[in-house]
Amino acid sequence: MLERLLASTAEAEARQALLSHELQVCTSVADVYPKIYMGWTYRHWIVQQLDDVAALETEVASGSAWLRRHVSDHAAAQHHQGVLCRLSARLSAAARRCFAALVAECWLRVPAPLADDLDRVRAMWMVEWELLNDLQSRYPGHETLWCHRRFLAAASFAMQSLFSSEPLGTVGNVRCS
Repeated sequence: MLERLLASTAEAEARQALLSHELQVCTSVADVYPKIYMGWTYRHWIVQQLDDVAALETEVASGSAWLRRHVSDHAAAQHHQGVLCRLSARLSAAARRCFAALVAECWLRVPAPLADDLDRVRAMWMVEWELLNDLQSRYPGHETLWCHRRFLAAASFAMQSLFSSEPLGTVGNVRCS
């Protein structure tokens, strides 16, 4: 039903409001029932309808905040990874090519970026490494964080050609291994 409603919503503003409302519903449900897999699956679908950079940046920020409070929520971490890749692909066509082997293709179906903004892509991934290092220093035994580290390492290696001035396995001053 929501697909038909989205298809019939021609105005971008109305469509964005509907998607924002659905994201809020997902958040409300997740607050009551953390680790609800089907809720995260629905949120995946909602985010895959988003092309707006600001909306994707908001989703990255909310995902980071959620992971800080729920370090064992693997479904949330996987969702966050998809959003990071989707935003990177929206900001840079080169980043989109790098992630083709890492995530499902549906995360990368976005309009072509207006310009390759590799500096923003790089900064976003450095912030993600800093978040992960902070969380792992406080919660070293959480499997979700180790899986997220593996993903970030794979993403860093995939993006290595974009940032060839950095030694392999390093993002800024943060070691990826």
